[in-house]
Formats: sequence, structure tokens, C-alpha cells
Amino acid sequence: MTPITPDLAEQSPLLDRQRELRLQRWCLHAGTFALIFLFLGFGGFAQFFFPPPSPGLSATEIAAVYQENPNGIRLGMLTFFTATTLWAPFVLSISRQIELVTGPRSTLPQLQVILGIGSWIFLIVPGLVLAAAAFRPDRPVEITQALHDLGWILAIMPFAPFTLQAIVLAVATFLDREGAVFPRWFGYLNILLGLSFLPGMFLIFFKDGPLAYNGLLAFWIPVVDFGIWMLAIIVVVGRSISRQQAALTAR
Repeated sequence: MTPITPDLAEQSPLLDRQRELRLQRWCLHAGTFALIFLFLGFGGFAQFFFPPPSPGLSATEIAAVYQENPNGIRLGMLTFFTATTLWAPFVLSISRQIELVTGPRSTLPQLQVILGIGSWIFLIVPGLVLAAAAFRPDRPVEITQALHDLGWILAIMPFAPFTLQAIVLAVATFLDREGAVFPRWFGYLNILLGLSFLPGMFLIFFKDGPLAYNGLLAFWIPVVDFGIWMLAIIVVVGRSISRQQAALTAR
């Protein structure tokens, strides 16, 4: 066994920090794979879920969609479930960067983790409900319609954890006055994108139009903005990790 020399002892914290940053990068890029699996699941295998069938369709019409492509929907929801699993490490990588601004015992990084857990639940449950709708496509059509509605309401309406996550990132950005971790534009982008999720709360009042769960304001804008939000986080946090790795290498 190699003895621990004073020189090795001095290097150990540096080596640990390098490993930690590599791990953070992998956690961050879990978000990249999550985006790929999410769009592959809904837009590739499940096909009809971009956008979802109109809530104005009859129970028979909704059930027919599941009867025509049950295995595609099942595979799509399985892929989506894989995507949601990757949400946890992605959120943790964000929290670690917030700690650089506020300190590890601050409220903000802990709040980001708590909100990440809450939003994780709201990502997982809709896919399970829609998978249940596809599990028995020959059941009474009213039951399939009810499961379909429930799945999409659960997918879009619980905007609050995601909006609050964006607000936490905005606050952390504005506290980072020197822009060492988060550039200033990132804070304003988080406020804008976080607010764009809000129209989804009104979907229970509409079965057609822009505020229905397949409409422009309730579905398309939040979904596109969610993708932009995740990509922005991946870029900004990735650059911060790269700067930290470069600083360690220069020592």
C-alpha cells in the first residue's frame, strides 16, 4: 500500500475537487439526455403527443388514438420515464453552482433541491397515467378519456415548482454581481421563461383554443420555453464548471 506522504495529502483536496467537477458535469449532461429522451418518447414513439389530441374530441375519438398505436405509446412513456429519472442529477448540478454564489448552507441551493424533487414528481406521474391509459386500450372509452385528460392536466397544470425553480435561479444570478457563475442575462431569461409556464393553470376552463391543453399558450409556448430553459442551464452551468476546472488545472 502506498503511504500517504505530506505532498499527497496536500494534493488530495485538489484531486477530490477535480473529481467532483467531473461528476457535476456528468450530472449536468443528464439534463441533455433527459431532453433527448423526452422528445423521443413523446414525439417519436408515442407520435400523437406533439401536440396531444384535442380535449374537445369525443371519448370514442380519444380511445381510438390509443387503440391504433398502443405499443408506440407504451414505449414512448417508458422512454419518457427514463428521461424523468435523469432530472434528479440535473437539478443537483444546478444547486451546486448556486452554492458557489450563496454558500452551501444558504436557503437558495436547498430550495432549488426541494423544488427539483417536487417537479420530479410532476414529471413522473403524468407519464405513468398515460401509460395506464395505453395499458388496456379496449376498456370502456370513457375510462380511457378520463385517464388521458388526467395525464395531460398533470403534465401541464402543475407549473409552480418549475416557475419557482426559475425564480431561484434568477435570484442567484442577481446575487452573483460579478457574474462569476451566472451571467446577468441568465437571470432575466429565467424570469421570462418562468412566467411563460403560467398560462397552463387555466387549461381546466378550456377544451379548445390557445388555453386548451393542446393550445398555443398552454402547450406549445411552455414546452418550447421549457426546452430553451434547460438548454440555457446546460450552457451556463457547463461554462461555470469549465472555468472551475481550468482554474484548478492552472494551479
